[in-house]
Amino acid sequence: MKFNYRTIQISMKKYINILIIYFILSHCIGCNKDKISDLKKDFPTMELITAIDSIDLENKGLLFPFNVRSFDSCFVFSNIRTKNNVTILNRYNSEVKDLLYSGEGPNEILQYIPIQNNQNEFLFADRVRGKVFKLNLSDYTHSLLFEFPDTINRFFSLATIDTTTMIGTGLFDKGRFLFVNKKDDTYKYMCTYPENHEISSLSDYQKSALFAGTLIAVSPSADRFVAAYKGLIDFYQLERKGKLSLIKQKYYHFPLFGIPEKGPVIAHKKSEITGFLSLGYDSNMIYLLYSNSSFQEKGAETFSSNILLTFNWNGNPIKKYVLDKYLLSIYIEKDTIWGVSSNHNKLYKYKK
Repeated sequence: MKFNYRTIQISMKKYINILIIYFILSHCIGCNKDKISDLKKDFPTMELITAIDSIDLENKGLLFPFNVRSFDSCFVFSNIRTKNNVTILNRYNSEVKDLLYSGEGPNEILQYIPIQNNQNEFLFADRVRGKVFKLNLSDYTHSLLFEFPDTINRFFSLATIDTTTMIGTGLFDKGRFLFVNKKDDTYKYMCTYPENHEISSLSDYQKSALFAGTLIAVSPSADRFVAAYKGLIDFYQLERKGKLSLIKQKYYHFPLFGIPEKGPVIAHKKSEITGFLSLGYDSNMIYLLYSNSSFQEKGAETFSSNILLTFNWNGNPIKKYVLDKYLLSIYIEKDTIWGVSSNHNKLYKYKK
């Protein structure tokens, strides 16, 4: 029996090539799958926690508080659907003070946003006028701290790094984040927007509109930065000169969207999972209020949740909590979790 060694050699080469191609394809497919993290795998167990106290906000005259920040002397609530953007509730005598009314007057606010900071101050901005203010909690007056130049497009969120630098998101087509140094009046855009196949086809301006609801925070040590949107979280190392180095990404699900012929730049689909609603943190942990439903499933109820996911500042999942109440937003104060109820009428207190 005669063997055609040349034929066998060619066949073996073809077989090896097929194996190589199969390995490459399998490896690439695996990489793509790895980009989507598994929420159930990251949080296999849960812990139920029950509110230990509550404050009846409706009884005190607050109508639509949306989020809260706690200070030694008072709670400061940011409101929606009211003329007054802010309501202060004194912790000792229950006095209520409405402030920062919407309008075009010299002491009124066109578009109010609170600013995350670690300096035990209440800062806010008028995003239309591009101005940053400090609210004095002793006499309820506010003073101008900083004004953005007209060349900076409208921002969506701001967080201070220290007394002279801050970082923010906005309608930016030069980068996802804007680093601001007030001391030498310099600005720098950093990082690209998260992408999948659908997002990669958008212009940078469309991407900035898509990620308008991004939640951001700077760690109390000012060396970590986190950005969370829908089901996407990015954890960064933060350097004082404004450099961000990616530590870890956790991408559970991407936003679903369309591009309307008329109207807004981007329109979110009703079938997308709502995802992250509110972000709180302390020196060790990041707390994310998370909704795993869609507007199509639950209507407006999807914008409240009783699921709390926690991570450390290095991006590692720690624990999943299930609360006994549905909340709109959270705030972390030492060993306490404060939460505004889903119907705006109560402030709940939880112990970590």
